[in-house]
Amino acid sequence: MKPKRVLLAAMSLDLGGAETHVITLARELARRGHHVAVVSRGGRLTADLEKSGIDHFPAPLDSRSPLSLCAAILRLSRLLREERPEILHAHARIPAWVCNVAAKGRVPLVTTYHGVYASGFPWNLVTVPGDLTIAVSDDIAAHFTRHFRFDPDRIRVILNGIDTSSFRPDLDPRPALAQFNLGGGPRLVHVSRLSGEFAGTAIHLVSAAASLARHYPGFQAVIVGDGDRFDEVRNAATAVNRAAGRDVVVVTGGCEDMPPLYAVADLVVGVARVALEAMACAKPVVLAGEGGFRGTLDENVMDEAVRHNFTARGSGRSVTPGLLERDIRGLLDDPGLRARLGALGRKVVLDGYSVEKMVDMVESVYDEAGSTPGPRRGRTAE
Repeated sequence: MKPKRVLLAAMSLDLGGAETHVITLARELARRGHHVAVVSRGGRLTADLEKSGIDHFPAPLDSRSPLSLCAAILRLSRLLREERPEILHAHARIPAWVCNVAAKGRVPLVTTYHGVYASGFPWNLVTVPGDLTIAVSDDIAAHFTRHFRFDPDRIRVILNGIDTSSFRPDLDPRPALAQFNLGGGPRLVHVSRLSGEFAGTAIHLVSAAASLARHYPGFQAVIVGDGDRFDEVRNAATAVNRAAGRDVVVVTGGCEDMPPLYAVADLVVGVARVALEAMACAKPVVLAGEGGFRGTLDENVMDEAVRHNFTARGSGRSVTPGLLERDIRGLLDDPGLRARLGALGRKVVLDGYSVEKMVDMVESVYDEAGSTPGPRRGRTAE
């Protein structure tokens, strides 16, 4: 397609799945010759973006306070005048609302929603579609049609894109082994925000690890992430390690360079983008986190996992230490199963989740949004 001037709007550029998605999209668009800039509150990934030669503009797009919203609208309005984007692409609810107000229909707006959101009053008033809306899975598309009355004819499902040249099976585990002083026993890696309900899986894993360490000499659980419950997770890990007399649970904090940590794993526990990155590295996955517990990712659950963006939404099961231990033991006891499921996951990512395929589809949406006649933004299905 003809290169365009694209302004991406995100809540922040801290560690997280949606944030990583924005960075990946921006880099690939720039590589293809588009003029790309990003506006967000900023965060630890900002430096990585700027190293790629992509401008970042700070704005308080992560806050619902009236003062922050007014400041964000003024900032976006100024950027639209100065940067003159041909496409405005907002990720998540607050950036989408701010972009909709600031642009006033003068610039084609594409919105991407990466998860399911609370609905009803007042949320429906501030949850807006774009000229076209992207959902990263079928269940998210259905959620916005059902609860926010988005027009299904203007929703496009585009799966997440994974950089399979960075996330691959032949990565060297030695840097992460040395950095975190990991031993030679079997290892699982869990990656998640350690905040709110998302930290619950890590807490349950710490409990399960205490039992797993008694069955598997040298076993270690590596928990990656940070958030407002980080200290709670670390304290629970310290108690387990003290009782075991060794480091059974290693809590790393946030990590910007994830591929080496996947390389040390015999299996990965996580959901959404974490699951896809692990699959790209040919690691077997236990889906536990957002939405509850779906269990070992195999042929029997793959279709449901795809429909729900590799979360546990719709599984009907909560995460418990017992369920985690059951599925982790099943994988640790069967190296052949680990190898088979790792190969399956890698194939699934290569076939449907490459960054190249994702950006091909996003470019098509940009073309379609740019050619849409008339002021259609904000119109929802009756």
